[in-house]
Amino acid sequence: MPASSSIDSPFAQLTADDLSAIKALIEQVLTQALESGDFVMPEAPENPILHLSGACFVSYYVDGQLRGCTGSIEAHSALWQDIAKRAYTTLKDRRFEPIRLSELKDIRFDINILTPLMAMENRGLEALLEDLSPHQDGLLIVGRNRQAVFLPTVWDALPTPEAFVRALLNKGGWPEDYWSDKLSLYRFYTFEYALV
Repeated sequence: MPASSSIDSPFAQLTADDLSAIKALIEQVLTQALESGDFVMPEAPENPILHLSGACFVSYYVDGQLRGCTGSIEAHSALWQDIAKRAYTTLKDRRFEPIRLSELKDIRFDINILTPLMAMENRGLEALLEDLSPHQDGLLIVGRNRQAVFLPTVWDALPTPEAFVRALLNKGGWPEDYWSDKLSLYRFYTFEYALV
């Protein structure tokens, strides 16, 4: 379900047929990768909307436990191609126990499709905390040759702006209490779909 239904985007309301095509793409990539270790780009789906430029994150869950999550922050290709690439890189997410072929039937897929990044004025940490909308805003922080991003779904685990931002700074390798006027800030929204 979209994180914000008020955002004007072609990806705000994907049809059941679109979601079925996305699930088939991911399953093809996963099966090929788990059987051979190789990435093979599937055939292009017929769904026109999936040929629009798009960026996404793909997440895998087994028995309700997150087992991988990777994605793109900005669109550089057709959405279906980005989905296929992320399906493979998520399988290789080294932060989690590798998924086994025997678990393929038990995997649940989630996909978050991102809106374009929207630059935010850096007016200090306190202003950022006041500007953020919990459970709606995704946030990208860039600076000092590093960056970190949280999807809006992270608000479920970090429900306050302070916890959200401090954890994001920590993820990027900065101290949790670090701030600089040289940090670049970007807000975005996502449309989240569970593929079951």
